[in-house]
This record gives sequence, structure tokens and C-alpha cells, in this order.
Amino acid sequence: MDESLKRILKRAGISCVNFNLKRASRLSARFFDGALRPVGITSVQLSVLIALGYYDQCSVNELAEATSMERTTLTRNLALLERDGLIRPIDCEDKRKHLVQLSPAGEKILRKAMPVWEQAQLQMLKVLGEDDWGIARRVLGKVSAVKPAKA
Repeated sequence: MDESLKRILKRAGISCVNFNLKRASRLSARFFDGALRPVGITSVQLSVLIALGYYDQCSVNELAEATSMERTTLTRNLALLERDGLIRPIDCEDKRKHLVQLSPAGEKILRKAMPVWEQAQLQMLKVLGEDDWGIARRVLGKVSAVKPAKA
């Protein structure tokens, strides 16, 4: 590969919004996943359990919207959470609507996970600093407002 293309690629890698957000997201997920390992759930699963705890019950579509997760990722995690008895399906008259809610075991895991999450959060905030985290949250809010391009 010629050097001019390598320079362009390096610049793209350094400045690409998507690359840098994805990289930070993966590293952050690894950090929180490691902290949550003793609890037996991942950071993605914690996000789902938190949403279900907050909303009481949700359809898969509502949960995907609330967590900004791809349906396939959410469905895979819901299956694991249901297998482990942490969530349960709810019967609904509209069979097209798949409703789920936190089970008592899921609530117990959430109670166990939240202090672990809180400690990991404090560690991360110590590295970031409150001011920089405030700026990052505002920037991430702007990124979240960007609408995907239509195919």
C-alpha cells in the first residue's frame, strides 16, 4: 500500500466519529462487563434489566427503543435472561406483541448488580472527571439525536 493512502487511513482512523465512538463503547463495555462478571450478567443485560425494572413491563419493540439496541441483540439477550429466570414473558391478548417483565430473580440480581455498577461507575468517573463526563454526556446526547441515513 502506498504511503499517501496510509496517511489518509491514519487520519480517518484518528478523526472518524464512528470509529472512535465504537472503540470507546467496546472498551467501556469490557470494563463494566468485567465488574459485573461476579454478578453473572453483562453490561448489555444490566441495561435491559434496568429498563424492565423502570418500565415494569415492555414489548420487545418498546424495549429496543428504550435501550437503543438492535432487535437481534435485544432478542438474543432476552432469551438468555429468560433462560436464567431473570425475566418472564407476559401473556397478552395481541399475540403479535411480545411482552416481558422482570421476574423476582431478576429483581434480586438487579439489587445485587446496582452496587457493583455504582462502584464501576465511580471508578470510570474518577478517570474521566466530573467536568469531562458532563461534556461527554452533552456530546453523546447530540450524537443520539442524529438520524440514520435512509437506505
